[in-house]
Amino acid sequence: GMPLRLVAGLAPPLLMAVLWGLLAAPRASFPLHAVADVAFQIAWFGVGALAFWAAGRPIAALVLTGVFAANALMLGAL
Repeated sequence: GMPLRLVAGLAPPLLMAVLWGLLAAPRASFPLHAVADVAFQIAWFGVGALAFWAAGRPIAALVLTGVFAANALMLGAL
């Protein structure tokens, strides 16, 4: 029903926002370091790319993946 659809639509983005705030934001409560930070970022942007792909937007998925990879390479994270 509608309540389940609302929870299914709102819970994942809220969970991701909380995780970003706790682990990856510039003033995170529990900042990740080194390999854990890189793994978190790959997972974070990978989920976004997969969401675009699942929504039928493969070009957006590829653009997000490319921008993430270029940014990571410029910052020396990968």
